[in-house]
Amino acid sequence: MARSSQPHVDQAANVLARVWPAAAQEFRTLVQSIVYVDGTVFRSATVEQTYGVIYAAPQSLGSVAAAFEMPLHETGHHALYLRNSFGPFVLNGSAPASHPLRPDPRPIFGVLHSAHVLARMATGLHRWTVEADAPDEAHERREQALKNLSQSLDVLGREAEWTDQGVDYFNDLRACEDSLRAA
Repeated sequence: MARSSQPHVDQAANVLARVWPAAAQEFRTLVQSIVYVDGTVFRSATVEQTYGVIYAAPQSLGSVAAAFEMPLHETGHHALYLRNSFGPFVLNGSAPASHPLRPDPRPIFGVLHSAHVLARMATGLHRWTVEADAPDEAHERREQALKNLSQSLDVLGREAEWTDQGVDYFNDLRACEDSLRAA
């Protein structure tokens, strides 16, 4: 990893452990390796076939706030893959849907992943931003995550065909959004 990123990653890990210990523990449990990949245009990725591995671009970890988001985002993908292995949330997961975060349509299952990780990011950032010394960037990222979460949930509300378990999960995501907006 680029040496300039390591202090941000270390500080972000400390912040996460302090503001959301359960999420820090989930990260340590689900993620066994972080593979740093230079020279690409992506920020980070999770690939279902390499469960337990996160791929991250060091250049995307240029601040503590950016490094804080990465494990929340990518652990969220791992957690949702695991949860869906016990039963799907959507019946039309492969149906394409326009998505506010990407110009190209993506499968409903991808929109669900987006909403799931955005809820985690917004929650983690909210927990951090209640601290008096939280950086402005954390506040900005929280607001952006909430905006993107709302848009993703709107797409899912219109286009997803839910299982019974999925209806409950969708309602949980909406409740999460509502509670973060009220905070």
